[in-house]
Amino acid sequence: MRTLVLTLIFISLATTFWTCKPRAPQVSTGESKADTLPSNSNCRGLNIRDSQESQHPLVGYTTHLEGDCLKMKISYSGGCEKHSFGLFWDGVWMKSYPPQVNLKLLHNNKGDACEAIVNEMVAFDLTPLRADGVGQVIVNLMAEGLPLQRANYTYP
Repeated sequence: MRTLVLTLIFISLATTFWTCKPRAPQVSTGESKADTLPSNSNCRGLNIRDSQESQHPLVGYTTHLEGDCLKMKISYSGGCEKHSFGLFWDGVWMKSYPPQVNLKLLHNNKGDACEAIVNEMVAFDLTPLRADGVGQVIVNLMAEGLPLQRANYTYP
């Protein structure tokens, strides 16, 4: 009798664990939805791959969200050459609710040795981060030599 009870408890627990696995969010393609277009046509695309490119430090940056657009005011040392910026996502969803993603801001100074402090606005489209049925993603922003920043990206 005791063996039967223990077997039933084991089966109940095993069934619970197998059926309650968290699922990775499904990325919405947004092909048929007009509301998935960036709210600002000046948003750059999000690079969906891990980047091993060289990066140069920033002086600082601030962020805010406008619709699907992550807008950043970036400060860096330079002034003699045009610098480039990219926002990279390795495609990994962290297991949490709401889901979280890590984004890496890369800065290429293109050999600019000037020392003026330059402020530049850049914007990136976050629609590739939409997860079906969730409505919210926590975005962890990282940049060389600066503390982590978080943004709460919500969408319909």
